[in-house]
Amino acid sequence: LAKVAQAFQAWLQGQPNLDLRNTVMEELLAESAIEVLGQSVPTGAKSSNDDGFHRFVKWMVDLDMALGSDNIAFLGNETTVLGVAAAVGSLERNEALTKRVWPSLSKLLAMTQQSAASDPVGLKTFEILRSGIVPSKENVGVATREMVFNDP
Repeated sequence: LAKVAQAFQAWLQGQPNLDLRNTVMEELLAESAIEVLGQSVPTGAKSSNDDGFHRFVKWMVDLDMALGSDNIAFLGNETTVLGVAAAVGSLERNEALTKRVWPSLSKLLAMTQQSAASDPVGLKTFEILRSGIVPSKENVGVATREMVFNDP
């Protein structure tokens, strides 16, 4: 539950690295949450389960299942989940890219469901890049979240 709450915070902020102890950040997050949630919760005939974060979590669960038990460590890793949540949240609020977010995520999910063996998510490349992070020079968690957040 704590990881889902942190993913929600990363999605709201559109930032992969969270400072949970900063009181100024808490105030900004509260204001941002009201604004973002107001924009993402549907009005009219749509279900309340169609809001942005609910849709993101459903997509993430579907992707995790499509990746299979051999790749459970990818979305089982908190740093990866925060990076993906922040990227999706940030893109959903980017005027130039917002229309492309969900068609692209849906296409990626469909490709993964059809052939996870061909690695459409790039898990092998991800692990190679992540193993290249030198812990004595860089915080592995921060670097991983930034890598996930910034990669196309």
